[in-house]
Amino acid sequence: MENRRTKKDYGELEVLISPSFLEKSEVFVTLCTINPKTKAPVHVHDYSQEHIYIIEGEGDLVIENEIQTLTKGDIAAVPMGVPHTINNEGEKPLKALLVMAPVAPEGHLGHRNI
Repeated sequence: MENRRTKKDYGELEVLISPSFLEKSEVFVTLCTINPKTKAPVHVHDYSQEHIYIIEGEGDLVIENEIQTLTKGDIAAVPMGVPHTINNEGEKPLKALLVMAPVAPEGHLGHRNI
C-alpha cells in the first residue's frame, strides 16, 4: 500500500480512504492538519465537491472571497471547481476531515493549486 501521509509546508495530509486503497471507493477522505499561523494553498477540485468536518482547532474557510470561521464540530461544503483555502491563525493545530466526492478520473487530477 502506498504511503498515506504527506508532509506539506502548512502541515500534513493523511489519506484515509482512496480508490487506490479500496478499489470500488467513490470517495476520497483525508485527515488534514494545518499548523498554527499557516494556511493551505488556494486550490480547486475540478471533479469533486469537498466536505469539511473540523475535528479540533479553529480556522477560516475562504471560498472565493467569502470567509467562514469554523471550529470543532463545524461542517462546510465547497462546490466543485471553486477556489478555496483554510487559514489557521490560531495557536494550536487545526485538524479536519476532508471528504471529496465523486473522485477524479485519475488521482493526480483531484487537486489543483492556483
